[in-house]
Amino acid sequence: MRRFIRPFIYVMLFWGAGGLSAQSTAVQDTLSNRIALLVQLTQSGSYEQAQVEAEAFRAFLKQHQIPITPRSLTLLSSIYRANQDDRSATRLLADAELSARKDPNPVNKAALLKVIVEECRKWDLPDQALTCQQLLAVAQDSIAARERRRSTSDMRRQLDSLTALRRLDVG
Repeated sequence: MRRFIRPFIYVMLFWGAGGLSAQSTAVQDTLSNRIALLVQLTQSGSYEQAQVEAEAFRAFLKQHQIPITPRSLTLLSSIYRANQDDRSATRLLADAELSARKDPNPVNKAALLKVIVEECRKWDLPDQALTCQQLLAVAQDSIAARERRRSTSDMRRQLDSLTALRRLDVG
């Protein structure tokens, strides 16, 4: 009986992982389709319909806990600007800032914060722009520190290699 349990568990885990992968693919496809729809609506000048779709897009992002991308942020902000919707833009920028704060990847965080700062300036939100500019500086410092550590590690490895070669030549 016990020898059948382990293979059964592996099979169930395999099927579950396949379902997660398919769900992730479906979510990514839906995300791409929604962005494409928003782009088409803005290009055709249907900003009212684009705003309805933008709200649905934001709800979709929240539902699936997907962080907003810099491209999406710029697109949604332009839709709100065309409709002169300050309140939605303010909520969007606040949500984007929260998303950036939660992002553990400093490169992604810096890219998003840079766009948030630009959009905050366009919407005349100097306090939020300053806050995001400070967060951007911290993220950029983190990236620079990571690069310095990697460079130092590379130089140390090269020095160790040269030292080992020299010992071989001398010995």
